Amino acid sequence: MVLLIMAAHHLPSKFATHLPSGGVSLLRDDQELSVYHERAEYVYHHMPPYAYARIEYPLLGALYLGMPALFADNQAGYSLGLMILNGLAGALLLYVTYRLLVWFNRPVSLLWLFLLPGVAYFTLNRFDILPALLVQVSLLLLFGKRWSWSFFFLGLSVLAKGYAVLLLPIFFIYWLNQTPETKRSLWNNRAVWLTAGTALVGIIVSIALAGFQNGIFPYFFQSTRSFGFGSIFTIFIVGIWDMEGAAVAAALMRVSTKILILLQFIVPALMYAGYSFFRRFIRKPENVINWSIIVVLVYMLFSPYYSPQWLLWVVPLLIIWSPYRLAAWFVAAFGLMAYLEYPVAINIFGFESINYNMLVLLRTVLLVGMVVVVSQQIRRYNNQDEKIIPQITSGK
Repeated sequence: MVLLIMAAHHLPSKFATHLPSGGVSLLRDDQELSVYHERAEYVYHHMPPYAYARIEYPLLGALYLGMPALFADNQAGYSLGLMILNGLAGALLLYVTYRLLVWFNRPVSLLWLFLLPGVAYFTLNRFDILPALLVQVSLLLLFGKRWSWSFFFLGLSVLAKGYAVLLLPIFFIYWLNQTPETKRSLWNNRAVWLTAGTALVGIIVSIALAGFQNGIFPYFFQSTRSFGFGSIFTIFIVGIWDMEGAAVAAALMRVSTKILILLQFIVPALMYAGYSFFRRFIRKPENVINWSIIVVLVYMLFSPYYSPQWLLWVVPLLIIWSPYRLAAWFVAAFGLMAYLEYPVAINIFGFESINYNMLVLLRTVLLVGMVVVVSQQIRRYNNQDEKIIPQITSGK
């Protein structure tokens, strides 16, 4: 991991520099690292997060991005520092995933999947590795029935990047099934409230540091975003723009954005509303992994925009998923697809090229296929449970 970080920092960041776009980044993403450097400027101005300028990331994410700025006053030093920090988070994720693989009795050789081009690239260049690590720690603690710590780390992950809120109903239902009836009171359960409490404290601190509008900004930023390149829906919107004109496309965007955001959260929303119904589906650790993969993939598929680093949200879950051979193929395909999309295709062909759009289409097909296969696993586990439970209740 150390050698990979040093190679990424010291090797030329571009090859094929004769390309009009400047070439393709090998291991270091100068563009994104410079964005993170800008978000850390509050450190250089000796101001709290959000007070100097609005930051779209929740409090823990903003603090994480500010850490390298404490030790480097230029972009090159900051980039190296953040890559080292991301590398450390990646190494910790590797260890926690190893513990989970042993717990699930899966081959530890699956850890090599973290070194595939797409996975390694976004590990070093994106801070999404932090929430991915916190989610994985939360899972390890959840399966060890250390409820309070599990929900606390899940709350920290929400404070790093909000996607972890998708997993809360799954964790809650699993806790409900694993806890004696006398200890199930939601209102008196400190474990469940730790998630909401941790996130709420982060929001309160953000507002206290920078005022209401600046402090609350990162928690509503995602809901204000519209279509962006990388989403399969953007391809259709651009096509309608070209054929029907800007007015029709803009009207369609306004309506479809709201619908897509609703669909992104439809699975966890149904779980929140009907947890008593979903209880029969989330009895085992395997159920937790399956449903976690589903809600993250559904969020990705229905998003009106797409970020390639979302790969890091689902890869750690897939590595501990069963069947592990198919999981390895999914991770390898998704990692390769992500790397070909960004940085390769975007740097060579651009966002609006047919080549890039074909990769978006292929990635969408892959994600839909993953949803179908994981859904089949959910059905298989549920059928097995329905056969076992009547035998237990009848005394056989």
